[in-house]
Amino acid sequence: MTTDVAIHDRFFKTTLGISKPLGEVLKAFLSPEVADRLDAGSLVFLPTESMGEALGGSFMDLAFSALFDGVECRVQIIVEHKSVPDAGTYFQVAHYATGLWIRSLREGKSPLPVLPVLFYHGVRPWDLPERISDVLGTPPFLREGSPDFSLAMIDLGRIEDEEIRRRISDLNGVLALLALKYIFGDPKLFLRVLFREVRARKATYAIIKPELAYIAGYRGINRPEELKTLLDPIVQEEGMAANIVDEWIEEGIEKGIEKEKNIVVGNLLRQGLLTEDQIAAVVGVDLSRVREIRERNG
Repeated sequence: MTTDVAIHDRFFKTTLGISKPLGEVLKAFLSPEVADRLDAGSLVFLPTESMGEALGGSFMDLAFSALFDGVECRVQIIVEHKSVPDAGTYFQVAHYATGLWIRSLREGKSPLPVLPVLFYHGVRPWDLPERISDVLGTPPFLREGSPDFSLAMIDLGRIEDEEIRRRISDLNGVLALLALKYIFGDPKLFLRVLFREVRARKATYAIIKPELAYIAGYRGINRPEELKTLLDPIVQEEGMAANIVDEWIEEGIEKGIEKEKNIVVGNLLRQGLLTEDQIAAVVGVDLSRVREIRERNG
């Protein structure tokens, strides 16, 4: 299996890193005092690629502005995605928050409050301190005057499957969360969980193609016969058509993922909320593809 974090990052951004599904996830799993005030439909993507000097060329995973308490009280949300515990996360978030504030000042705007959210799906428990002052070991007599913050944590390992099903309405969102939760374990369990979820919802099995591409990428599966060996026993358990794996392979799982990206780009273009540059950044495609899809869709 590969240790390339970009595989997890790409899957997260293309399935959950868009304003609508992310809003639902934040509403479902942030602490009640925050979630109850969040307008899940108000998230607006912030183009982190345009931070420039403010971030020294490093970009945060995702950033959005949002409404709280139904009034024009916009809070910028930084979503950092991790698959292993990393104390450096606290300093990355501090760097990102400062970058957002500096950019606002340079644009003549008032800096906004920032809510750092850590989305974690690793096998090892996130056993690091909640606050950056604890990571630093700041002594009590310095704490009052020292910058400090805590991370709002969404840890999939601590969320039961049934809780995910109950709180998230969209099947694509449920499948993405389950895939991230089970990606590091037994691949057959990963597939059983997803296939049975699709069967329970009476949906078409083609809906899990992004998740199949995800596990194929993580497991380093490049040859059709390897994928077939992994999938065939699960297909038989599920009572699916024996030739469905051959059909999926013939169509090409990766090709299916690229098709899904095109659909997401098209949907975002129709919404008209993001620029072409912003859409390219959040979906993880070249700007030329966004422009091509805009021209094709008229």
